[in-house]
Amino acid sequence: MDNTRTIWKYKIEVADESTIKVPAGAKVLSASEQNDNIVMYMLVPYDNDPDIIKDIEIRVVGTGHKIEFDPFRDFKFLATITFHHGSPIYHVFYKEGIYWG
Repeated sequence: MDNTRTIWKYKIEVADESTIKVPAGAKVLSASEQNDNIVMYMLVPYDNDPDIIKDIEIRVVGTGHKIEFDPFRDFKFLATITFHHGSPIYHVFYKEGIYWG
């Protein structure tokens, strides 16, 4: 089995709820600001099967906004994102979901 990996970047919508589809075996690494966007980095098997994917559910919450999910049970905290101009500040949570394929 080949353990070679690569890092992929996904743009994350600033939305209460969104989902991205990633290759099976992908692992969440981090999130940051890039060019006024939130991006998420994933460690992906180099020889991934493009027909087998999984969903990653994303929640992006602004400071001071209501959190309408359990951030300690249902989701994992990933990062606090500060844009270069300092406002607004967002907090990114994720949950790995269902495999497809």
